[in-house]
Amino acid sequence: MGTMSRVVLVAMSVLASRAWAWPVDLIQPVDTFKDKFIKLNGLDWIDAEDSSIATAELLPGGELFLTGHRPGTTLLLLYHQGKAAVWRVDVVDPKLSSAGALAPPVDAVPSACPTVHWEEIDGERKITGSVPTESCRMALIKYFQKGSSRAKSLELTFEIAPLQSQLNAIEKALPPFLRSKVTFHYSGAGLVIDGQLRPDQHRRLLWEIFRQSVGRMALDDQTTEVEVNNEPRDSGAARIETR
Repeated sequence: MGTMSRVVLVAMSVLASRAWAWPVDLIQPVDTFKDKFIKLNGLDWIDAEDSSIATAELLPGGELFLTGHRPGTTLLLLYHQGKAAVWRVDVVDPKLSSAGALAPPVDAVPSACPTVHWEEIDGERKITGSVPTESCRMALIKYFQKGSSRAKSLELTFEIAPLQSQLNAIEKALPPFLRSKVTFHYSGAGLVIDGQLRPDQHRRLLWEIFRQSVGRMALDDQTTEVEVNNEPRDSGAARIETR
């Protein structure tokens, strides 16, 4: 296709822009039964995917209090003034060998994406190229779920067809009651979302956008959080799967 049928998605720094898609922004190792304090500039809230592996608490001084509970991998969703990021937390037992703690990183881009390439630059894996098909998009999601790539090292060009498939996948992943509350559309390279949502519904929406997306898509979050007393609460369905 010509250049007008493509959308370029470029990785930016953590919480520095409205960006939202696999891979994660940061990989944070934590020992089991250990605490870690991380200084942050500002957060509205944080949500842990699996609190049995690790928990995160925002302290009044602006520090993130991170605790590892058992070996495994989980994700953290961080949000501040319309900007979002996802961190991967690797909880390891220092008494175990590295071979028995976590799966090794993926070493090659999937064969379904011959137009995507990677190279090591100063110890960082730089991934560039084009995503021409839906099969390539899905292969990249699985690749980033298992690998050690970070969003800042990603620069991809999307054809329109897989980008539209991505939008359809996001809408399909949402339950009907939530789908009816929000609108989606692309503006340039960005996904614009709008609607009035309860805080738990807002988190559910952001998790699902991350789960279904790849390529470090820019997100323009225009939603408004409201409290509605006569609606049932979302009972943990916002947790995403990383298999």
